[in-house]
Amino acid sequence: MRCKNCGNQLKEGEKFCTLCGTYNDPKDPFVEKPVKVPDEDDIIEENDDISDINEFSFNKKLKEKNKDLGLVDEELTMNDDPYVASYIGEDYKWIVERPFNIYALLLSWIYFIYRKMYLIGTIGLFITGLIVRFIPILTIPVIVLVMIGSGIFFNKIYLKVVEKKVNKIAANVDSPTDAMEKCHDKGGVNVWMPLLVFFIFLVFMFLTFFRIFGRPKPKYWRENSYNQANCKRISQLVYKNLDEKIKANPLESVACIVNPGANKTYSIYIKLDAYGTSRYIYYESDQSKSGDYILKGDTSYITELEEREKKGGLATTDKDFLDTSKELSIKYSSFKDDSDFEDKLIFKGKDTKEKTHYVFTREEIDG
Repeated sequence: MRCKNCGNQLKEGEKFCTLCGTYNDPKDPFVEKPVKVPDEDDIIEENDDISDINEFSFNKKLKEKNKDLGLVDEELTMNDDPYVASYIGEDYKWIVERPFNIYALLLSWIYFIYRKMYLIGTIGLFITGLIVRFIPILTIPVIVLVMIGSGIFFNKIYLKVVEKKVNKIAANVDSPTDAMEKCHDKGGVNVWMPLLVFFIFLVFMFLTFFRIFGRPKPKYWRENSYNQANCKRISQLVYKNLDEKIKANPLESVACIVNPGANKTYSIYIKLDAYGTSRYIYYESDQSKSGDYILKGDTSYITELEEREKKGGLATTDKDFLDTSKELSIKYSSFKDDSDFEDKLIFKGKDTKEKTHYVFTREEIDG
């Protein structure tokens, strides 16, 4: 097939004339008429115009003109598409020749937007954000897969997208010069758009964290807040009223357990550092006297009570005190686990009951 503009013989499958740059549609019939193909010197002298764009790899003058249009400094071969090169800009050779893109790996969807693939980048970014926000367990796997996938496939995807865009541009522009300039204007990169999209993304994630976009508040949100406030106040009160000798042992943390019911009661478990070993003290609120708390267990008395039990036995209340004291360290660990589990349910908006386990640090109790 010959070029419909200059009659140059085209290779099979070529759409752009390598001599004059004219787009040739194989479906358009025209009479092939042989013409004299000028040599390189004739092109330079007689047609010193940007229409000879595909000869720039062999001609210094045309290479300078291409550079003015934003093309790469390296020489392009006759197999390179000058429209694609003009669209991509100075990174053309780097993108075409390398199978892996390190910038796409590091920036993933943001790099898509930077390269003006706005739709792909924006949709990918927000889908990834939604997965991370609502299925936290998949955060690391999803981020790793997106980063690796972007690094491996970005160049291939980008070149396919660019090819479609430049073909559309070339088909709607008559002059090769205009087509080159339009490709250059439409292509390249956009620095501000990814920053804007990423800012909107951060705002979106921030708002979803506070359940503004359709996230229902936990069923017992108010009750949980009320329980937490009461537990902290009661824990501070109980610790404040401890004997000064006991408080000589540094406080590690306090666990508060809410016992639901018509009249809620609270169990307070205090963990102290007693000369390198942990000491646990357990208080239970007195239902008959509002504001009073009864000592139900203390690990520091275990040895004394066990000796008394061996000698002559213990009263029922003392026996209960001893049994409870022996279980305090195990119970305390389970209370902390329960508190963490309830926090996760609340964070996901999936809690179906009141939060009943709270663990406070020394700083929270002292504050």
